[in-house]
Amino acid sequence: MGKTPYELFFNERPNVSHLRVFGCKVFVYTERGKRKKLDAKAEQGMFLGYEFNCNAYTISVPDAFGRMNCRRSRSVTFDEDQYFYEGRSNTDEVEVYDNNDPYSALVHHTHL
Repeated sequence: MGKTPYELFFNERPNVSHLRVFGCKVFVYTERGKRKKLDAKAEQGMFLGYEFNCNAYTISVPDAFGRMNCRRSRSVTFDEDQYFYEGRSNTDEVEVYDNNDPYSALVHHTHL
């Protein structure tokens, strides 16, 4: 066989050009009104996934204390050749916080 269910149903190959590499390095644009004159125009982060029901990406961005905060943005530039945590092992723990969920800091640690 060698065909996906999509190919069997529609008789054409699926378009996967919009899919990105999970965990790759990204640069999230900071809007003009949210930065000062000498602030950076973009923040570096890690691609986590896609948002449901909208055209946005979920990005993990470190804050000043090294904690990872989840953000949702449409203005993202991908560097799919590099991973955000180069040189880290899979067993290192990284704390992930969601700015929209006040309890996420209390709930879980994530292994990369």
